[in-house]
Amino acid sequence: MLLSIVFCWCISAVLAASLQENGPVKIKREIGGRIIGGQVAYAGQFPFLASINIHTNDAVYFCSGALLTNQWVLTAGHCVDGGILFTIQLGSNQLDGSDSGTLKLTTDSFVLHPDYNPDTLENDIGLIEFRMPVTFTDYVKPVNLLPSAALSDNSPLVTMGWGQVDDEDPGLQDTVNYVSVTTISNAECRLFYGSQILDTMACAAGNYNEGICFNESVKAEKQIGGRIIGGQVAYAGQFPFLASINIHTNDGAYFCSGALLTNQWVLTAGHCVDGGILFTVQLGSHKLDGSDSGTLKLTTDSFVLHPDYNPDTLENDIGLIEFRMPITFTDYVKPVHALPGSPLSVNVNLVTMGWGQINDEDPDLQNAVKYVSVTSLSNEECRITFGNQIVDTMLCATGNYNQGICFGDTGGPLIQYINRVEVAHVGIGSFISQNGCESPDPKGYTRTFDYVPWIKNLTGFK
Repeated sequence: MLLSIVFCWCISAVLAASLQENGPVKIKREIGGRIIGGQVAYAGQFPFLASINIHTNDAVYFCSGALLTNQWVLTAGHCVDGGILFTIQLGSNQLDGSDSGTLKLTTDSFVLHPDYNPDTLENDIGLIEFRMPVTFTDYVKPVNLLPSAALSDNSPLVTMGWGQVDDEDPGLQDTVNYVSVTTISNAECRLFYGSQILDTMACAAGNYNEGICFNESVKAEKQIGGRIIGGQVAYAGQFPFLASINIHTNDGAYFCSGALLTNQWVLTAGHCVDGGILFTVQLGSHKLDGSDSGTLKLTTDSFVLHPDYNPDTLENDIGLIEFRMPITFTDYVKPVHALPGSPLSVNVNLVTMGWGQINDEDPDLQNAVKYVSVTSLSNEECRITFGNQIVDTMLCATGNYNQGICFGDTGGPLIQYINRVEVAHVGIGSFISQNGCESPDPKGYTRTFDYVPWIKNLTGFK
């Protein structure tokens, strides 16, 4: 099917009467939309259709779009203009994401046409880029074609979306509706809208009022709260610096992860050592049960908590655990290769790992290490979710949707590959959103770079 993305309006006899009395009808310039006179779509009928929640500095808005490739969505320019974060859902007819093939992603990368005019809606076209490519399925597929010739008048088309279905109900619909419409000439469209209609615009209508229209924006608020989500199982020896840590306090026992820095020091989060009286550290095994032959277990009560650690704000959330005696390195027990020599840039490919839970329903730790690829975000983007709780010494990262750490993974390393085998430790797992591990909110880390002098001074890391 040839997909034509058209910006069209609800036209009725009332508008025609208005034209005769008052001149051309004004084009309404708002984000949002609805399908009037439509039918409910079946699952997989429009596998290219994307729902888009647009976060701006003022509010959250809703638009639709079309999947073009495994990394790009085509939408309207007014849907990306001013956007600072986009939450995109693919593969589902239902806005609630209840379809089994649903894929959700977040990204802040977009391209707005350089000649877009928000006042006239000229060149009203934009593109959204995913952080990483998606995998196509029966329910997630790109459009087949882009037009190779100008659209003729009276061409039969189909438009679809989740917008409201009548003027009385301002809410979005949970299920996609679609409707058949026909292109009309720009000359005919100018009978209603006058010179506002340009050659790069197209109008379409059904027999009466079928087509898209507008909706209202929705406000959203989020806050802070602390697994590997969306990960793969690691093989033995893949992360020989990774440490599991059981922390004993006066109140109970807790679990964290950490990274081996030297033959006597492990780097972890401040909240993992705060109040600790005994630490049981396991190295050399990607399984918590220690069944790997190279497993090394140690106990110690020696640690250093950053002097400016704040348990309420998680500022300076960094700590060190010291073994009683130096250990011997093996093929399965090795330190990280490097600490960062410069601040981490935005949109850098990183890896995080741990034994934490893998969904919100199962609170148990996993026996085998899981790891996942994520991308670094700017602190400005992270503040969209967490506000001024994000300080400069914190770092946020996420995947296309909700990949990252959860309970049991905090304290563990966020790494950047220097080459195929060597890694730099760039972040310490610190916090997650109170909306849960499976929410698309970014995951939070302590920036290692800001503490390199402190770490080296205590551990002698070279």
